[in-house]
Amino acid sequence: MESRLAGELKLSSQPVAIILTDEKPHQALQFQPGRWGCVMAMLRAASKGKTAVFDRETVDCGGGGVGLGFGNTFHTGGAGDTGGIEYFLSTGRGEGYREGEGYRRTPELARGFVDHLPIVDLPWKYRVFKPLDQVDPAREEPCLVTFYVGADQLCGLVVMANYDRPDLYYTGVPALVVEIVSESTRGKDLIKKLDLYMATGVREYWIVNPLNREVSVYLFEDNDIRKTATYKNQETAASFHFGGLAAGLDAIFA
Repeated sequence: MESRLAGELKLSSQPVAIILTDEKPHQALQFQPGRWGCVMAMLRAASKGKTAVFDRETVDCGGGGVGLGFGNTFHTGGAGDTGGIEYFLSTGRGEGYREGEGYRRTPELARGFVDHLPIVDLPWKYRVFKPLDQVDPAREEPCLVTFYVGADQLCGLVVMANYDRPDLYYTGVPALVVEIVSESTRGKDLIKKLDLYMATGVREYWIVNPLNREVSVYLFEDNDIRKTATYKNQETAASFHFGGLAAGLDAIFA
């Protein structure tokens, strides 16, 4: 099964098909029962050409089990027990435990997020991650296809997401794009992507630079920079395009 989108976007990694099945694929990567492993690492391996398989006995990560549709795998000790996922998603809980990922500022905020996740328990025995170009459409039907993309490629996917659907009406170029600078992408974000977004009709571009704790805001009009501002220290970054949209740098870089 081929993806025209992958070709048009010039992806460096294969799209990954996610398949629900009762048949275990041969020679697939799989975690050992009782040993923790990261589901996202398997997704990455599939994007590089490998096939991976999961069942209830070989997914020891609560978040991974929930995401794969194995029911409420957070509650290892009964109703209300999260297995400590709220600490992993936020600050961590000290020596002897995994370092926190910082997705939420506090364990309490992370717990609120976890408590509102949609929990489903799908009936199929296996979940399979497989490179899309290795899927046989005559006998396999992906329930989902995942793309590894950069920010500019993501813009293309957003535009295409509901292009031919009558019930969802978002199409077109996003009005606001935010990029977080890293050492390896700094030149691309500051020059190439700025030119790209300006040329494709984005109205406003925010560059968040954790390296020097600055936020630069650009307003585009008629394929040119109409306004620009750079915020530092304890200032509050504000949108030109969206009245009332603002964020304090203390909160951004917390």
